[in-house]
Amino acid sequence: MKSFGSEALLLPTYLVMLAVCVFLNIYGQAKLDPVNIAVNGGMFLVIGVTILWATYGALNPVSRMASSLRYTIQTMEIDFKKTESYLWEEYRNETNLFHNKILNHRFNEYRVERKRLMMLSSRGVKCDIEDYINE
Repeated sequence: MKSFGSEALLLPTYLVMLAVCVFLNIYGQAKLDPVNIAVNGGMFLVIGVTILWATYGALNPVSRMASSLRYTIQTMEIDFKKTESYLWEEYRNETNLFHNKILNHRFNEYRVERKRLMMLSSRGVKCDIEDYINE
């Protein structure tokens, strides 16, 4: 997955910090201190695991959603330029509009709510998709 922001700096920064720590422990003192090495190693292990967890547990899913949103926006812009008309009729029954499980689920919730509001109101009260995607 391509990184799109400062999260791309996490791994290089971590590796530079690790290299500096190793350098200081090896060349910064006359003899190696096992306690200092153990403390530094433990801290870098915890930080490394945290960075991996954050990257694969939070940052990558958000990056995938952002990519899906960008792709869908581009598709809608192209479709609008072709038809120059309101696109709801074209997309209203689409089940894989965003090509992303989370976003498609939220879009389905939006469609259900919009349908409910249309049935309740003869004027066709509309709900805003941003209320569903932004949640």
